Amino acid sequence: MTRSILLAAAAMAAMAGPALAAKKWEGPAVQVVLVAGPLAEAEMQERRVVPEQPFMARRLTARKSVTLQSEVVVKFWHRTARFAPGSQLFQASGADGFEVYCGVYDPGMFVRSAGGNKIQYACLQDVDGDSVFDKGFWTPDNPGGAYLPMFGKVISGPDIKVAYRADAEGDRLYFESAIVLAGKGKPGADVTFLRKVRRPGETAWNVTYTITRSEETIGNRTVQTTITKMTSVAVPANALPHPVELAGARFKVLSRDATGATVRPGPATTGEQALDIFDDY
Repeated sequence: MTRSILLAAAAMAAMAGPALAAKKWEGPAVQVVLVAGPLAEAEMQERRVVPEQPFMARRLTARKSVTLQSEVVVKFWHRTARFAPGSQLFQASGADGFEVYCGVYDPGMFVRSAGGNKIQYACLQDVDGDSVFDKGFWTPDNPGGAYLPMFGKVISGPDIKVAYRADAEGDRLYFESAIVLAGKGKPGADVTFLRKVRRPGETAWNVTYTITRSEETIGNRTVQTTITKMTSVAVPANALPHPVELAGARFKVLSRDATGATVRPGPATTGEQALDIFDDY
């Protein structure tokens, strides 16, 4: 969706009155935090990369995660979530100690809708702290096929019963994160890099998204615009060598030709990283 369409839609909603402008779903606000690990020594070496070849790979680990002890089926009004025994769920936390554990309940399932394929997450809550989940929550869909969890709220669902165990620090759920060179080089074209991620056991790397927000005055109204873009950076081809910082990874692009690029990795930001939230539901 282009920026002009977003602005037009927002202006129409504002003129239509509070009922149309209100958010569709309401529920507790949550935030997902992952812990970015250090780079291995091998990932720090200067190298030549070709398009889609990952480099500066490292882990983004859940601050807390749990493992389900048996299967659980959570029936929402519009879909059914089914987690198999041994499924790992990551923590999403909110105000006043509110905490749920979430996961992709069918990694192969995507919902086709405006804006692209949307990944499905569902969450479970232990109400009384007895290592048994008591309640299910569903989440608004991630925007545009975003692979990392970007939901900013959870919506209450049915009561359930399923036991879980807390994962030890070394066994927590994690994503692998890496930088890739995008596309083939063309004379004079910018050099573009993407941040991609995958879950353990997967072979394909998937794009991630970054959210930017702005406000603009149209007549006597203030219109808020949300733009969701792939997490990427473009470097002018005529400005090499050039330093780059992308999703906490720092490296220098030394050269670029039609088949690849030479990069020199630098230090990467480690520690807790709160994920972007898409909350315009």
